[in-house]
Amino acid sequence: MIRFDKSVPPKLLVIHEHPVLRAQARKHLESSGYTVVEAGSCREAIAIMHTCTFAGIIVDNDMADYEAASPLSARSATGNSNIPCIVLATTRVIRKPDKDFNTALDDYLYKPFKPRDGLK
Repeated sequence: MIRFDKSVPPKLLVIHEHPVLRAQARKHLESSGYTVVEAGSCREAIAIMHTCTFAGIIVDNDMADYEAASPLSARSATGNSNIPCIVLATTRVIRKPDKDFNTALDDYLYKPFKPRDGLK
């Protein structure tokens, strides 16, 4: 278990392309005492990671630019190289053989849903 010094609210980076789901994550994390920075794409997240240091990252692996601009790989070139990252994963990540599993991944949380295309 990771413990944070609660005298300074831990700052988390939440990377998700659906604004409604990002807002829900922000609401719940902030009510638990975290400071949240949002990114709507992996490319945007990587740019943010070069300017801020975080206590942790939460990223959705269904994002359109997830494979092309992986924040998991990019964090090693930022001040966030040693911070934990949790991926909101679909079955496609879980079903991959171990040799193909991203070694930069710290852990995943299986999401049993997929947002509807019309979600705004």
